Amino acid sequence: MDSRIYRVLGRKISGSVKGIIAQKLVFAGIRTDPDIWLGMRLLAMLLVGLAMAIAPWALFKYVIDTTPETTTQAEIIQLMVDSVLLFIVSSSLIGFLFYMNLYYIIDDRTKRVESVLPDYLFILSANLRAGMSSFNAFRLAALPHFGPLKEEVDIVASKAAAGGSLSSALIELSQRIDSDALKRTITFFEKGIKAGGKMAELIEVSADEMRKVSDLKKEMQIQTKSYMVFIVFIIVFLIPLLLSISSQFLTNMIDMRNDQAMVFKGTEVKMLAILQKEITITPEFIDVVAAFTLITVTLLVSLFIGVIGEGKYLYGFKYYPMVLVISMMMYVAFRFMVSSVLSVLT
Repeated sequence: MDSRIYRVLGRKISGSVKGIIAQKLVFAGIRTDPDIWLGMRLLAMLLVGLAMAIAPWALFKYVIDTTPETTTQAEIIQLMVDSVLLFIVSSSLIGFLFYMNLYYIIDDRTKRVESVLPDYLFILSANLRAGMSSFNAFRLAALPHFGPLKEEVDIVASKAAAGGSLSSALIELSQRIDSDALKRTITFFEKGIKAGGKMAELIEVSADEMRKVSDLKKEMQIQTKSYMVFIVFIIVFLIPLLLSISSQFLTNMIDMRNDQAMVFKGTEVKMLAILQKEITITPEFIDVVAAFTLITVTLLVSLFIGVIGEGKYLYGFKYYPMVLVISMMMYVAFRFMVSSVLSVLT
């Protein structure tokens, strides 16, 4: 499709949103024009939303279970409301998935930069000790296997060589990678250049401290994995088991309630007091409550896992679909197992 269409759609987005997305595209290392990037995603959202909105009308007789001639005005209005809701929910979900994909790209790029940043600083310190100028030491310290850091250093170094100052290049580098550690290092490096201090020693100490912090963070993540395993065990096995037992218990209670009387050795006796009252809750309602409970709890647990593992709650969204599917499957499996066991016992 012609990129002009994407550009036109992208220009419909407000300037503040476009500015945020443009900055995130820089953080993600995506060189695409923000208008084109937004236009492509917006078109995908609209197409998916329209497809979901048309679905109830395409499945008209299956949704309303009647013919168009006998359909009431209230049913038509309800169908229109459902179409609007489906459009809003589906398009919003697609937009959220696009945003989360961009978020994970940025997060992965940040991790790759921070993993090689101590090595980069050690090489930078060695270059300064060898008598290189600050600019050459800064540029040559970025080795090819440093990945995104190498790419961004080359970009800002070329701009600085074309007439810009090293200070402005450092500031631009901090604005192109979403890393607090890199920003602190660049600020430290820039102030050292202006103050004329012993940069090699200071940078080496900074790199050593950064490596110690990274090792400490990895050790903490290893220690917290046991908590994560325990939480996942509860949400995947324990909660579905308890919900399945509750659902099957209610099913058995209703079956017993439907018997007008119980016969013991040919003598009719009255029902138990607990069975004399009408049960208004149905097993189908319990299944809906169980599904809603699992959807909500797995979402909260996934966010909590993201906080424990990476210190970012959005990072936990990547675990949400897998945990939700497994917990739902375990609920169905436990429901079948409990029903089978009770049928054998009775």
